[in-house]
Amino acid sequence: FLSGVSECQWYGVECAEFDSNVRRIELVRNRLSGSIPAEITSLSNLNELILSNNKLGGTIPPKINTLNELVSFSVGNNQLSGTLPFDMFSPMIKYLNLEGNEFEGIVP
Repeated sequence: FLSGVSECQWYGVECAEFDSNVRRIELVRNRLSGSIPAEITSLSNLNELILSNNKLGGTIPPKINTLNELVSFSVGNNQLSGTLPFDMFSPMIKYLNLEGNEFEGIVP
């Protein structure tokens, strides 16, 4: 992050060519641990967040619903937990993978 290298050049990150906004993050089977940072919600142009098959824990950031461009959200097979609020995701979501976690309640 502090290396001076554009995040558009990071492994697993894709940006739009015309404006360099982060559009896709795909880090599948990367042995990621910890939680999904709340700061992910500052990527207002994010279309796809794919973090399946890692060791992520904690809860999904509560303001994930502010990502109005998000159409694909995949966090299957991690160690995420908590209750999923009814308004957790934007109506734009077309693909949602939450399987293999420890969520409580019903999927909205």
